[in-house]
Amino acid sequence: MAVKRSELGTASIKQVYTQSIFSLSFDFLGIFAGIILTTAIIIINKKPWLLLVYPPILSIRGNVNGIFSSKLGTLLHIGFIEPKIIGNSEEYYRLILAIIAISSLNFLGIGFFSFFICKFLLLITCVDLLDIILFLFLVGTIATLFSIFITSFVAFITYRKALDPDLIVYPIMSTVNDIIITIIFMEIGQIIGSPFYYNSKIFLTIVLAGFLVVLIYTVSKNIRYTDYRKTVIESTPILLITILVGNITGSILAPIREYLNENLIILAILPAINDTLGDEGSMIASTTTTNLALGYLEPRISNIKLDIARNRIFGVFLAGLSITALYGIVASFFVKNITLKDVINSSITSTLANIIGFLLVVPLSFILAIATFRRGWDPDNLTLPLLTTFTDLIGVSSVALITYLL
Repeated sequence: MAVKRSELGTASIKQVYTQSIFSLSFDFLGIFAGIILTTAIIIINKKPWLLLVYPPILSIRGNVNGIFSSKLGTLLHIGFIEPKIIGNSEEYYRLILAIIAISSLNFLGIGFFSFFICKFLLLITCVDLLDIILFLFLVGTIATLFSIFITSFVAFITYRKALDPDLIVYPIMSTVNDIIITIIFMEIGQIIGSPFYYNSKIFLTIVLAGFLVVLIYTVSKNIRYTDYRKTVIESTPILLITILVGNITGSILAPIREYLNENLIILAILPAINDTLGDEGSMIASTTTTNLALGYLEPRISNIKLDIARNRIFGVFLAGLSITALYGIVASFFVKNITLKDVINSSITSTLANIIGFLLVVPLSFILAIATFRRGWDPDNLTLPLLTTFTDLIGVSSVALITYLL
């Protein structure tokens, strides 16, 4: 049973809160991504460049998955794809190919940006450019394939259960992706520089070259299709901008490595804080995009005051506030040697960071969705990538500021 179109435009604050609190509750799992980082702090100290590339990797993975999730929701609502993985429409499979192309290009972009910042700006211990490229190729490829399958599965199940994919899919998948990519990130991070890696380096380079040849062929074959071309062409330049912003986020995080070593509970909840902030922005942007596509909302910024927009904003805000206030308490059960003061400070930090971030993210998400729609661009390709990147930057900056003040 699909979501009734009439319900999309009339959702109350309570209805939005109920669905949002359900999907945002998955952000608690984001703490496990942080826990993985805390347990791997020794590896990060030996290879500080890992902390530099971690935020942009999360940004790109989140951005690309945001495009995929948002487009799945829109295409399901307007009937262009069916809620099934096997035997779906050509639009669905072209979307998958476009996502693989976008993801691959941007992970390679992260490699070049990160190497430059690592080598010439931060002057921290760094591996060779080819090592970073191979590392990101392995992390990005494995994570993308996992993400496509799981995101599709969640979107289709959500749609069949008469729930709104715009409120459910991305918030769930942003957290699941963070956990998956953090595990892959740390496992492959340990391998880079090992004897096994150097013995396999030539083989991995050949595999990378072969993958790029196949990628170029796939792009050239599908670029004639409007939906594929629009997704790739509109998304790639924006994602290149997000790479730069993501590396700025990493540049903020890398210098406070010593502080994070001494305050592991902050490191543990940081992915969850960014998850929630990004999810809140994606909910506002995705529902706005869908309502614009269905004609329930006129593309005017002043319409943010209407019930159709206001109810979603307040419902999402209350759900986010309910979740983030508990992060410090939940993390305290998994991080060793934590005092009551640490728990209180971390809970205050996560709550304040969410409030500050939400005040900036809501108008940004609404304005971006309206502006891209007015210009005839696809909001699914542009809004979420920019939102996710800036929410990561806002989240990390807010946490750094608040922890300094506390």
